[in-house]
Formats: sequence, structure tokens, C-alpha cells
Amino acid sequence: MSGSRRVARRIATAAVGTGLVAGSVLALTSPAQAYSPNPDVNTIRLSTNSSHQLDDPVDGTYFKKDTGGTAVKIELRHQGKYVGKIEFHPYGELLYIYDTRADGDSFYVKVQSPHAEMLRLNPMMGSNGLLVKNLSYGEGDPVYLTVYDSTYDRDQIAVATGIA
Repeated sequence: MSGSRRVARRIATAAVGTGLVAGSVLALTSPAQAYSPNPDVNTIRLSTNSSHQLDDPVDGTYFKKDTGGTAVKIELRHQGKYVGKIEFHPYGELLYIYDTRADGDSFYVKVQSPHAEMLRLNPMMGSNGLLVKNLSYGEGDPVYLTVYDSTYDRDQIAVATGIA
């Protein structure tokens, strides 16, 4: 085999090897799951034809009256400790996402409604582990909430539907 063919073959082998290593690194560097096992979930859905007060260890929850709406509260606990909550308030179409542990772990919320852009949110996008988002959805529109324990819509831990 000539010297130039040998060099070309070594370069090709090195390129294939580099590609395999790069692919392995990309596969291994996907975001780690925040909680293992997944947090315990408590989902509450309430008609907002009247107002409601719900207690929790963070700040309590008050859903104002919004006739025809359905409020959603998703509580997340890990090893018995409150780690977060997600609230959809029909009055004002507000979404609150709380990371109550501030321990570096997190969760992700996908929000969808038929006449609006899909959103992917994380409480760390807000300040002090609280993100408040004004959704401005139409009255009576369904609001689909999906909570994941990792990015890219993997490891689903909760699903709930509210009504704006």
C-alpha cells in the first residue's frame, strides 16, 4: 500500500472515530433528571364559579372568581418535602410556577392552548424560583399543562387541564 493511501486511510479512520466519540458525548450530556424517583404529585382542579382558598407551605393559593373557568394547582413533593407547585388562575389567565427548594434541581412545564403558541417554561427562568406568566388566552379556551422532570419533553410527571 502506498504512503498516500495509508495516510488517507488513517485520516478516514480518525474521522470515523472522532464522529463516534462526539456522538457518545452528545448522548451522555443530555440534561440529567432532576428528581429520582419522580416527585409525588397532587393535582387539584376547581371550578372558579366562586373563589377558593387553598393552603400550602409556600404562600397559600387564592383563586378568584371567574365564571366558567377551571383553576389548576399541581403540587410536587420529593421525599416528603415540597419542591414546587404550578398554578393556573383563570382570572387574568395567569400561570405561576414555583421552585420552592432552590436546590439546583428543577422541573419543566409545557403550556398549550388551541389558539396560542406552545410555551416551555422553567421556574428558574423567573426570579427567586418563581415565574409568573400572563397567558392572555381567550375566555373558555382549554389550557393544557404538562410537567416534566427533564427538558425535551421527557419523563412526564403530571398532566392537567384548566379552562381560561
